[in-house]
Amino acid sequence: MNTRNKIIVGLLGFGIVLFAVTQFWVLPEMDKKEQQYEMAQKDPVTHDVQSVLKYKHPYMGNAGNLTQLFSELPLNEYSRTYELDSDLLQLTILYKDGVVDIGQEKVERALIYNATTAFALINNLEVIRFSFHDKTYVVKRARLMSRYDTTISPRIDKEDWKLQVQEPLNQKEYVEEIMNEVFKIES
Repeated sequence: MNTRNKIIVGLLGFGIVLFAVTQFWVLPEMDKKEQQYEMAQKDPVTHDVQSVLKYKHPYMGNAGNLTQLFSELPLNEYSRTYELDSDLLQLTILYKDGVVDIGQEKVERALIYNATTAFALINNLEVIRFSFHDKTYVVKRARLMSRYDTTISPRIDKEDWKLQVQEPLNQKEYVEEIMNEVFKIES
């Protein structure tokens, strides 16, 4: 076997090994990390707020922007439609599922997070109605945003966002307090 053939066989062998490593180790690891990231996006405490900064907008009237924002926030796996009332500066999100079906604790944590994120990113959005099959939650910007020590913005300080918005959602008492004092619940 001449040198040229040896090089070709060597390169072929290297290519097969590289292919096997890629198929059976690299790609499965990448898929695993992607699945972990996607699962983290469903939880308000682990959600990557940086992923939704592109939806910052001065006006709520951009329906496409609002729907894309909420399609990347927790509860995005549940079917929903949107209604915009530009006179009241109100967004209504109509979920097809009920709170009981999803789980009240999961819903309430996500509503606090989603509303805070939407108010921080959409400048003139004043009211959000989260309407589920069995219950409706209404939150006003002034009531919710006054709960934070400073004017929060995920763009300004990622650590401040985590400390003020995400970490308190781990405390059941905090979630109950916000839901009782800030959100209006309609049955």
